[in-house]
Amino acid sequence: VTSESEIKVTENSITWTSGKTPTVLAGLPDGKYTLREDQAPLGYEIAEEITFTVENGEVAEFTGNTVTMTDLPTPEPSEVLISKTDMTGANEVPGAKLTLTGTADLSDVTSDSKITVDGKVITWTSNDKPVKLTGLPDGKYTLEESVAPDGYTVTGKVEFELVEGKIQGSESNTVKMLDEYSEVTISKKAINGTEELPGATLKVTLLESTKTKDATLENAKVSGGAENVKVSKNEITFVTGTTNAQITMLPDGKYTLTEITSPDGYTVNKETITFEISEGKLVSGTEVEMLDKPSEVKISKSDIAGSEVPGAVLTLTLEKSAKTAGANLEKYVDSKVKLVDQTNKNVITWTSTSEPMTFAQLPDGTYTLEESVAPDGYTITDSIEFIVENGVVQSVKATVSLPNESRVDSNSNTVIMVDELSEVAISKTDVAGDELPGALLTLTGEKSLENVKSSLDVEVSGKSVSWTSGDKPVILSGLPDGKYTLTENQAPIGYEIAESITFTIKYGMVEGMAENKIVMVDEPEVIVTTTTTVTTTTTPQPTTTVTTTTTTPVPTTTVTTTTTPQPTTTVTTTTTTPVPTTTVTTTTTPQPTTTVTTTTTSKPTTTVTTTTTPAPTTTVTTTTTPAPTTTVTTTYDDFDISMGTSSVFTGVTNTDVTSAFTTVTTADNQSMTNTTTATTADNQSMTNTTTATTADNQSMTNTTTTEDTTVTSVTADIESMTNTTTSEIITTTTKSETVVTTTTKTTTKKSTTKPRTSSTPKTGDTAGGMGVAFVMAGAFASMVLMRKKKNNK
Repeated sequence: VTSESEIKVTENSITWTSGKTPTVLAGLPDGKYTLREDQAPLGYEIAEEITFTVENGEVAEFTGNTVTMTDLPTPEPSEVLISKTDMTGANEVPGAKLTLTGTADLSDVTSDSKITVDGKVITWTSNDKPVKLTGLPDGKYTLEESVAPDGYTVTGKVEFELVEGKIQGSESNTVKMLDEYSEVTISKKAINGTEELPGATLKVTLLESTKTKDATLENAKVSGGAENVKVSKNEITFVTGTTNAQITMLPDGKYTLTEITSPDGYTVNKETITFEISEGKLVSGTEVEMLDKPSEVKISKSDIAGSEVPGAVLTLTLEKSAKTAGANLEKYVDSKVKLVDQTNKNVITWTSTSEPMTFAQLPDGTYTLEESVAPDGYTITDSIEFIVENGVVQSVKATVSLPNESRVDSNSNTVIMVDELSEVAISKTDVAGDELPGALLTLTGEKSLENVKSSLDVEVSGKSVSWTSGDKPVILSGLPDGKYTLTENQAPIGYEIAESITFTIKYGMVEGMAENKIVMVDEPEVIVTTTTTVTTTTTPQPTTTVTTTTTTPVPTTTVTTTTTPQPTTTVTTTTTTPVPTTTVTTTTTPQPTTTVTTTTTSKPTTTVTTTTTPAPTTTVTTTTTPAPTTTVTTTYDDFDISMGTSSVFTGVTNTDVTSAFTTVTTADNQSMTNTTTATTADNQSMTNTTTATTADNQSMTNTTTTEDTTVTSVTADIESMTNTTTSEIITTTTKSETVVTTTTKTTTKKSTTKPRTSSTPKTGDTAGGMGVAFVMAGAFASMVLMRKKKNNK
């Protein structure tokens, strides 16, 4: 092939540079050819290739045997925008490190941003607006992100093609690379569950930023199940919901997750969870998970030693719920726990056992624990108010309770209600209220008292406790509820046995006793003084000498005498013995006051009750010329009454005596002593002594007449009784009668010793029998004289 133009011919190709005229090629063989522009003239675009065929020396596709290639003028340099945005595509994200790689040399490319061009590679860092690349040649390109902006994750590659300065598929000639937000999932679950727990308040704290200095959380977003979100510079707080929470746009750095409040029925997880974010993703794991334990509140009913006490009836009331609206205690009702009122689901009751009661997932709120029935031997304690907060019990009191008091133990999550043993004080006092030692007491109940404790030495036997009273009350601890009888088995010396006391203990308290104290009062034994008036007929005589016998006071005894009318009996015995002159010196102290109370009904029954104040001691000195012994014996029915002798009453009852009398006549100034000792059927002993002195051989006659009279002397529970009679004889001269007044003081002593019985007469027994007869005779005389005096009137 030849040409007039300058051409370069190889085996199957011809190369040349176009000129001002067309290039003519001569001798071009038939065949298929391609015309390609390797370089367009300045200011023109390279034209597309042209393919044609030469057949028989003629170009088939073109007429005139001419192939024409047309170049278009080159437009303005290409301008391409590279945008780095968030997932919305609307917000530029500064800080991303980007790389653009092409197929042609990019050295001529310029930009309005800072870029680095290295052959076919351009690098730069995104800012708050897209990067403009000018003169970017047509071709295929790859855009990559090596470092994501803080709070975002690194995205994948973006590929595009530039044709005639235009990005294929983009009208704006812009390439957008979208970055996803960094995202962390926070999950709150039960330790034994898979479902999300709503209601927990969690806190995320930025400890250290690793990409951007002084990064903050102010741009972070919280979504998912989170509620009540609060975002500050370095902290995010939110309340968990039924689905997990997502936190986006967290800057790269180190974080902690803590729980502020737990869901209702759970305890706060006190563990601090640490996690790290790098390039917008968790360094380890796919989510941050925090697990909570269900709360367990225990209610313990114990004694002061810390041991559980069964048998207490307890009531728990939810006064006010704190987290869950409408929370109640119905879910705890079972075979042991009951609703107090079916219409109120906030009040439950149960009976304590040997183990504390455990309530799982007790709702947060304010509670009251009360005891309505105390265990046997214990007292009802005061109610306890407490709060359950984040599953932990707390006391409403500001002060710390003592170990032996009801309290709240937050460490063990236990409400401890302490019952104290019941304490009943039993006091044995005199009438003045002073403690009286020496009484033998017994307390008998309905239940075993083996576990009862005491402040004094006591003897426990089954259902009874016995002790001897001291100078302070006995304190009995742990007495079971029930009825009790307090009995005095033996009174202190000089006191009477008190009546038994019956009382009831309920819930550890003595019913009707505010101070939980029983007081048993002992009264002193009674001293009885009686006055007897005797009328004696005698010849007028000069002045009479008065003789007084001293009586020592004895403890108080009460004597009751009942008189029944008997047939009239008159017996007179007179004994006269010459008596030598006797000189008597007497010293007498004043007698104490005597109070006599007599109650008489219209029936022939008379009851005499006498109480006497102890009398002072009287000293008597007597000088007597020896006189012959005179013995007078009077026998009536089964009695043997002796003066100066002793006899035994055999088979005699209190109703066998109808009358007894003694009449003695002595010589001038002689001394006469009448001593009578008698023993009654129940072995009681009584002694009566009378001493009298008359003057000038006068005759003194004592006549006793009864009319249908029977004297019954009741001496039950009296083992020993001594009767001493002191007489003052005042003689008054009248025409036909002398009135003699005799004062008799009778002292009886009541003893708790068991009465004696004997088949063999004893000296004391004989004397006691005579004493009884003598007292009866005196009573007969008084009654006859009173009736006679009334008849005379």
